[in-house]
Amino acid sequence: MKHKFILLLLFFTSFILAQNDVYVFKDSKNEFTKKTIQNAKFSLVENQILEKHSDACYWFKIPNDETTANYIFKILYERYNYAEAYQNSVKLNKLNDQRFLSFKFTRDSDVYIKLKPHLHAYIPFELLPEDKSILKNNKQLLVNGFYYGFALLIVIYNLLYFILFKDDAFLYYALFLSSMSFGLFIMDGMLNFYNINEKLNNFLMMLNYIFLAYFSSKFAGSYLLLDAYFPKLKKMSYAIGFCIIGLCLCYLFFGNYYFLLAVNVLVFFLLSIYWSIS
Repeated sequence: MKHKFILLLLFFTSFILAQNDVYVFKDSKNEFTKKTIQNAKFSLVENQILEKHSDACYWFKIPNDETTANYIFKILYERYNYAEAYQNSVKLNKLNDQRFLSFKFTRDSDVYIKLKPHLHAYIPFELLPEDKSILKNNKQLLVNGFYYGFALLIVIYNLLYFILFKDDAFLYYALFLSSMSFGLFIMDGMLNFYNINEKLNNFLMMLNYIFLAYFSSKFAGSYLLLDAYFPKLKKMSYAIGFCIIGLCLCYLFFGNYYFLLAVNVLVFFLLSIYWSIS
């Protein structure tokens, strides 16, 4: 009886996993098309791809399955806005008004999705039945709404305290928290609801990095009285700030991932310094 139960459990587990299997093929030479990709050798992948940047294309394969449910495949990274999806060599349209790049389809035949990364080969994804995908997205939006609402409330309180007490620390903290929340707003893919093009998205992201570094330094300097205790830190902060601005401009002009990586490192380094000093 015990062995039968284990076999039954393994059967249902394998059945569930089979419904959500996703396979990937790295087309290094960009030579496969929607008609020839069926001959490629795919390998099973779990929930993301993380490799060094190259000019390769990545093909995802969602095999057919005996189910009547619709499925949704999502690329869980707000930087990806375009991919090609095919079923029976017929192009599928992406879903509109989504936080992340999404495609809906049935499982009556194989589905192939072609994606070419622009910055780096970081491709997180999920494949879920339509009802579970919608439920998960609604839950995430609810959690996001609680956070943004709470953050907005704190910003308003600090602005009121600034008006009442004339203390610059409240103003700088409100601006710092606004910059940090807007950065999370971008990472959550919320800007995709407004159909903002990639150039404007990049500009807003770089501008927010600059504001985050500037207002964090102003808040720390005002609240911790750094001019009195660590006067040299202010000069170092300005030097790092100018480096951040220069790297942001380089990223906007050249679109190179390493400039974006350097901006992230410097901003995190600056915040770590203030946290350590405090």
